[in-house]
Amino acid sequence: MELGEVIEEHLPRLVRFFQNKIATDYEDLVQQTIVRGLEGFTERGKSGSFERYLYGVARYVLYEAYRHKKRGAEQAFDVNLDSVEDFAEGPSTFARDRSEKSELLAALRRLALEDQCILELYFWENLNAREISEAFDMPEGTVRTKLRRSKARLLELLHSGEGQPRQAPDDRDLERWAANIRRDWAG
Repeated sequence: MELGEVIEEHLPRLVRFFQNKIATDYEDLVQQTIVRGLEGFTERGKSGSFERYLYGVARYVLYEAYRHKKRGAEQAFDVNLDSVEDFAEGPSTFARDRSEKSELLAALRRLALEDQCILELYFWENLNAREISEAFDMPEGTVRTKLRRSKARLLELLHSGEGQPRQAPDDRDLERWAANIRRDWAG
């Protein structure tokens, strides 16, 4: 497979990965991920799945971007505590649209960043726990636990206060909403 084909195949996935996590300049992060991913994968000797390797690189590029944003703050950036919303500048653009899609995306942005990344790979890219564990170099059991807890926290956020959907969602609703968003982005 040629370089252009690799980029064409993985570019939409990386854009989806970054789009709900970085308000502006996510294109730069996509580019950094592709460059680092190609360099690192070649150095590793091309073992394993390039797609999952690329998501691991994307995760570190994203974390670096947020660490850079929080540099100089009183408290260090923590991917297990800090959320995208913690870094939001002004009101969320998703809050204007009261659709299920915007409510789900806004709730995802309130999760801890690592939880958001794991859920979005699960929802948008249809990666299972084993594939996410490979991408993030994390034990599969840990990923399963994070998936379960993150889904529960997401439902809790959707049930509470601001941006509450017309009907309280359940696990099946999350899957349906995610499939609709995935279809929108693919179209």
